[in-house]
Amino acid sequence: MPLNLASPGLVVREVDLTIGRVDTATTKAAGIVAPFQKGPVNEPITIEDEQGLIDNFGEPLDVDKHYEYWLTASSYLAYGGILSVVRSDDNDLKNATDDGSPEIKILSTEDYNNKGYDLNALSNTIVAARNPGSWANDIKVAIIDSRADQILTFASASGVTVGTGVTQAVPTGTVLAGAGSTTILDGFFKGIVTEVSGTSMGVKFTAHVSSAGIETSKDYQPGGVYKFGNGAINHSMTSNAGGGTNTGTTVSSTLDWFDQQKINLSNSTISWNNLAERPGTTAYAGARSSRFDEVHVVVIDDKGTVTGNAGTVLEKHIGLSKANDAEFSAGSPSYWRKYLYNNSDNIFGMGGPQASTSGITTTSFGDGNFTKNTDIGWDQDAQGIDFGAGGNKIFSLQGGKNYGGQTNVTTAGAMTASLGGITAGYDLFEDKDQFDIDFLIMGSGNYPQHEAQAIANKLIAIAELRKDVVAFISPHRGAFLNDSAVGTGTINSPATITDNLVGY
Repeated sequence: MPLNLASPGLVVREVDLTIGRVDTATTKAAGIVAPFQKGPVNEPITIEDEQGLIDNFGEPLDVDKHYEYWLTASSYLAYGGILSVVRSDDNDLKNATDDGSPEIKILSTEDYNNKGYDLNALSNTIVAARNPGSWANDIKVAIIDSRADQILTFASASGVTVGTGVTQAVPTGTVLAGAGSTTILDGFFKGIVTEVSGTSMGVKFTAHVSSAGIETSKDYQPGGVYKFGNGAINHSMTSNAGGGTNTGTTVSSTLDWFDQQKINLSNSTISWNNLAERPGTTAYAGARSSRFDEVHVVVIDDKGTVTGNAGTVLEKHIGLSKANDAEFSAGSPSYWRKYLYNNSDNIFGMGGPQASTSGITTTSFGDGNFTKNTDIGWDQDAQGIDFGAGGNKIFSLQGGKNYGGQTNVTTAGAMTASLGGITAGYDLFEDKDQFDIDFLIMGSGNYPQHEAQAIANKLIAIAELRKDVVAFISPHRGAFLNDSAVGTGTINSPATITDNLVGY
């Protein structure tokens, strides 16, 4: 605050000149192309500080002198500049996927669209990493829907198979509370077997059939009326009148299916009911005579390769839909693949689990009978569909590859971009209308002399073409240093350096 001082007076001011605390002193923007361990490829990303560089493209690495690129970018940012960063391409880059085969390469969200993945689900791949590299290897993606409602235990599973219909008489004296009145419920409950294990079966509750033969679709109510209980249960029905067989299938105990579901990680376990409510049917699907479309997706850093903390939940996407026209509200898609495209930082949805060996089953019968529904696939419009289920599925991403096809960022060559990949990245900056930059920065000179010259010439050519940028280039590393042997290094003599620079 100002001080009224009689002359002579003394005013004390504190000025912090630390580089890391300098406010942006310029609006000048620069462009740089470099290999990075993660991030979109051939897509300029505006970075304003060092943390943004780490978040989008990863930390500096020792391998292949990668730190030289990173330090060049970081230094420019530290002095208040704005940087347009492009991760360079490479023929051997691959995205991690749930099965690692077939190998796919998706450079960015734009590339995802250009290759038609936004409109066409893949038949053998469920999820893929957001961009290429081994950074996503070992990430786990857990997907769950309402494959079953209850786990019923009984004496024998003879004759019970997945898709078998089951019925159970409504317990005598069951009271149904209505609006200001009560009624006695009669008839039987109807369901379908979605999984069988030993003497237990997972059952999906689908409907109530009255003693008059009127079927009404009902959802399972844990702790409510609509659920299967202990006692006799029939299976292998052929008509909607119930009946069937009851050979040793007396239910001795019941468990809530969702409450038993867990996500098994390498060093820990997460219960699904600690992450979300049980999935069922979304409001969007329910309004269109559709059922069982709701799905939850969770992304987990299983071994700590992304965050450094094993078991960290990276993303949690709850209440999504299998229907490709589904929305939370107008203009806000809830379709699981489109939602992940818009909101996930780590994965793309590629196709519903029914396309894999994940064991999708039907979850419902045709109205008024025990004929299994067959039009149950994910990734279609909601109207009139009883969607099939994958259940509790956990996918470990694998097969991600870095530069040179390396599967580990510490392996030599993993951060070495080809001359073609670097120059193709700089090609983007030729468009002065789309990219408003003032400087082009070459980055590392860790190339053979002729390749370094080619990159420098590329920057100069772009500057001459645009006529509104300044190109900053560097001689090749070998002009100054001789450190080809690991752990050793010598600086060339002044005369040698001068000759090399003149020759360059």
